[in-house]
Amino acid sequence: MNLPDLQQTVLDAATLDTLFADLAAHAQVLSVVPKLASNAMVAERVITLDNARAGLRDGTLRGVQVRYRFESREWCDTLIAAPGGGARLVRICTDEVMATRSGHCFASFLPTRTAGNGVPALPSNLSAPACARGGPCAGTAA
Repeated sequence: MNLPDLQQTVLDAATLDTLFADLAAHAQVLSVVPKLASNAMVAERVITLDNARAGLRDGTLRGVQVRYRFESREWCDTLIAAPGGGARLVRICTDEVMATRSGHCFASFLPTRTAGNGVPALPSNLSAPACARGGPCAGTAA
């Protein structure tokens, strides 16, 4: 079974604020689901981006999962609260999940910032998935 590549990093508070602002301005947000505690199931409700950011900042949320469309692709960002108001980000293209389930591999790049639009790219030390660089989709996760 092949699994899609994922990207992960830790965002400081300022970068996390930028991510939320860019999602609000440039993505079609499909859902924002809160995680209230490490030992509890995900709440069966959705919240706003503003409430998600506030909850990560003040510690009332352990994490959130944001599903969104950007440049005709569907993405899922899982954000787990980190000290100092930041968060650990795990990003996956859910279109790629569907592709790997059917045995195909579609090249995917992280959303990249272009002049005035887009979701911020992850730091340069995180590369695009191997299949996006012309290599095989090994299905390994970082």
